[in-house]
Amino acid sequence: MSIGTRTPGIAADLPVPNRTTRIGRPTAEMEAKSNLTAGIMGAVFAIAAAVAYWRGYSIGAYILGGLSVVLFISIFSKKTDVGQCPYCLENFTATPGIVESGLSRCEKCGEYSQIANKIVKPMDPTSYSESPRFESALFKQGSMPNACAACGAPAARLDTVTSSSMNKTLAVAGAARLMTGTPGLAVFSSKQASISIPYCDQHRNAVTIGFDWRKKPIPTWSSLGMMRRYLAVNRGKEKY
Repeated sequence: MSIGTRTPGIAADLPVPNRTTRIGRPTAEMEAKSNLTAGIMGAVFAIAAAVAYWRGYSIGAYILGGLSVVLFISIFSKKTDVGQCPYCLENFTATPGIVESGLSRCEKCGEYSQIANKIVKPMDPTSYSESPRFESALFKQGSMPNACAACGAPAARLDTVTSSSMNKTLAVAGAARLMTGTPGLAVFSSKQASISIPYCDQHRNAVTIGFDWRKKPIPTWSSLGMMRRYLAVNRGKEKY
């Protein structure tokens, strides 16, 4: 399936807010909502376990029953701390993995923040990783910034990257799209995702693509600044 793109514009850098937030205990309202969700899911698993046991699927019944017990126990357990994205103020669960890594990506706005001593602040937009590190959503009918994905210089070519083997037909098509000013076409199948990335003559391999645990295609960038320009170009568009 092919997904068309529009002619890319020149993306201005998104503003960086001058604010920090703090990780702490969830509010009473958030705890009540979490407990309600856990209670509903626990009841669903308990009913499913009973049905499975009645139909003779004892192993499945034990698994579902165990999940139900875990969910009910979680209602009376201490809740994980929460934080807020300093860009859009969306709440996020401050899991030990996020806190230890010192890095958080907001599921709502896609921006990256740094965490230190329970303080959350916007990440330096000039951050650059030698190997792609910064993930973003992939947009339907999306466009790439008309600039090198590594440094922001004028684009001289398109490299087509894929989650599996390189498709030569896609590479040829990508070169044609660069000439017509429409980089960013993505092609998907059940096992493969490919996308065309603009580069200058000096850079390559600054963006990769793969699938997350939800089987959604995810580009990963070396340049946080160019990832943010990609978000700016595609603001308001539907995500995969």
